[in-house]
Amino acid sequence: EYAEGYKAIMDVLHSKMKPLEDQPQGDQRKESYEDPD
Repeated sequence: EYAEGYKAIMDVLHSKMKPLEDQPQGDQRKESYEDPD
């Protein structure tokens, strides 16, 4: 189902975003991690 695939993609995106926002020094990494993907 498309909805399930969409949810899986959002789950992956959240998994990538959470650690970046949790870590204080994530700001430096954000500059080189700025991907439209």
